[in-house]
Amino acid sequence: MNNSLKNYLSREGLKYAAGIFFILMINLFNIYIPKTQGDIIDYLSTQSFDKAILIRYISYILLLALGTFVCNYFARYLMLSANSMMDFHVRSDVFDRLLKFSATYYTKNSSGEIMALSSNDISRLRYALSRGLNMVTDFIILFVLAIISIFTINTKLVLYVILPVPIAVIIIIFFGPILREKNRIVQEQFARLTTKTQQNLSAIRIIKAFVHETNEIEAFEEGNKSNYKAQVNLAMTSNFFNPLIIFVSSTAVFLMLLIGGKMVLENDITLGEFVACNTYLLMLIRPISMLGMIFSILQQGRASWGRITDFFNVPIELEPEMEEEINDEAFFGDLTFENVNFSYDGKKPVLKDIDITIEAGTSLGIIGKIGSGKSTLVNLMLRLYDADTGNIKIGSVNIKDISRKTLRDHIAYVPQDNFLFSETIVENIDFDDKLSIDEVHEAAKISQIHESILNFSHGYNTQLGERGVNLSGGQKQRISIARALTKDAPILILDDCLSAVDAHTEQEILKELRSYSNHRTTLIITHRLTAVEHCDNVIVFDDGVIVESGSPKILIKKDSYYSSMVKMQEIEQEIGVYDEE
Repeated sequence: MNNSLKNYLSREGLKYAAGIFFILMINLFNIYIPKTQGDIIDYLSTQSFDKAILIRYISYILLLALGTFVCNYFARYLMLSANSMMDFHVRSDVFDRLLKFSATYYTKNSSGEIMALSSNDISRLRYALSRGLNMVTDFIILFVLAIISIFTINTKLVLYVILPVPIAVIIIIFFGPILREKNRIVQEQFARLTTKTQQNLSAIRIIKAFVHETNEIEAFEEGNKSNYKAQVNLAMTSNFFNPLIIFVSSTAVFLMLLIGGKMVLENDITLGEFVACNTYLLMLIRPISMLGMIFSILQQGRASWGRITDFFNVPIELEPEMEEEINDEAFFGDLTFENVNFSYDGKKPVLKDIDITIEAGTSLGIIGKIGSGKSTLVNLMLRLYDADTGNIKIGSVNIKDISRKTLRDHIAYVPQDNFLFSETIVENIDFDDKLSIDEVHEAAKISQIHESILNFSHGYNTQLGERGVNLSGGQKQRISIARALTKDAPILILDDCLSAVDAHTEQEILKELRSYSNHRTTLIITHRLTAVEHCDNVIVFDDGVIVESGSPKILIKKDSYYSSMVKMQEIEQEIGVYDEE
C-alpha cells in the first residue's frame, strides 16, 4: 500500500484541481476591482460626470463581487470535501493497520500514544492541508496577479513592493527547523499526557480503592507542566516569528506611500493608478503578514505527518500465500509442542524446551505460579507471537503453515481480561452477529449466566457500560465464556476465566463444559485446581519449564507441587476464600 502524502492527495486530485481553479477565479475577480476603482477615480477627476458611465462601473464592481462570492463558495466546498476525504482515507488506513499489527507492536507502544496519533496528529494534518494549503495557494496566485497588475501600471513600483519578500523568505528559512522541532516536542508531550489520562481512566477503580487520587493528580500535574512548557516555548518562538514577518511586510506600505505619492506629484502615474497600486499592495500585505502563521501551520502538519509516516513505516508481518488451507477435520488432530522456546525481548527466555502432546478431544489443565509461562503458551498457540525455535502442530500440520485467520477461526478463546464492549449483552455474546437468539441462550446456559441475564431489567438487551463496568467480575467472565462457546470451534482455550466465580457456579460451568467439549481439545489455564481435577492431564509450569505432568489422579498421590496446591486450596475453600464478586 502506498501511504505517501502525494498518494492521499492524488485520490482527490480532481477536487483539489477544481478548488484551485476557483481560487484562481476569486483572485482574478479581486484583481479587477482595484483597477475599476482607479478608473472611477480618474474618471471623476476629469471634472466630467456621466451617470450612465458611473452606473456601468458600479455594476461591473457588483458583478465582480458576485463572481467572487460564487467562486468562494465552490472553492471552500471542494477543498473542504477533498480534505475531509483525505482525512477519511488516512484514518481508515491507520485503523486498518492497527488491526494488522502483531501483538509485539502493542507491547512496545502505549495506547495513549496510538490515540494521540490517530486523533491529534491526523487532525493537525487535516488542518494544515485545509487551512495551510488554501492560504498558500491563495497567496501564490494573488501575489503573481498583483505584481503583474502593478507592473502594467509602473515597473518601478514593483521593485519596492517585492523588496520585503526575499527578507521574509530568509526569516522563514531560519525559523523553519526551529519551529518544526518545537512542534514535534509539543506533539510528543501531548501523546504522553494522553497516555497518562488513558491509564488513569482505565484504572480509576483501583486508584480510588487505594486512595491514590492525590498521587495521580501530582503525577498528572508534572506531565501537564511539561506539556505547558513545550506549548509556551513554541508560542514564544511563533509570537516572535509572526510579528517579525508582519513588520517586514509593512515596510512595503511605507515605500508605496513614499515612492507612489512622489510619482503622483510628478505626474508619472495618475491618482487612480496610485489608489489601484495601493489597494493591490494592501491586498498583498495580509497574506504576506500571515506567512508566519501559514508557515507555523504547515510545520505543525509536517511534524504530524512525520509521526504518521513513522507509523506507516512500521513493518506488518505479512504471511506467505498458503498453497492450500487445511480442512476443518484437520483441526480435530493432536496438538503437539516440539522443543518450543520463546522470549519476548530476545534475551530472557519465557518458555524453555516445551515438549508435550495433547491428544485430540482430550482436556489439559495448565497450572503454575504467576509469570511461569502459562498464558505465553496460549499466545503461541494463537500465533499472537511465533516461537523462537521448535514447532507447534495440529495433527501433522505446523501452525505456521496455516494462515492466522484460519487458525484463529478454529480456536475458541477466553482471555484473562474478559473484555466486554459497550454494547448490549446479546451483542457481546453474538460477536459475529450470525446466531439465532436460541443459540445465544444455549451458550449462556452452559456458562451459567442465562438466569442472571433474565434478572436484568432489559434482559439480553441490557446495555453494558465501558468494559462491562455495570457487571460483577464473575458475570463478565461468564459472558466471555458464552461468547467463546458460540464459535463452536474444535479447540477451546480457557485462560484463568473462572477466578471470580464462586465454587458452586464454577463446578456447574465445568460440568456443562465437559459435556460441551467431549469431542473438543480443551486447554484450561487456572490457579483454581478444582477447575482441572476432571481434566485428562495436567502440566505444571515453573519459570518457563514443565516440571510436572500427568493425570490429576496420579499427581495427587505424589509428593508434588500439584498435590501440595490441592491441599492448600481445600483449606482456603473451607474458609470461603473463593466467592464471586
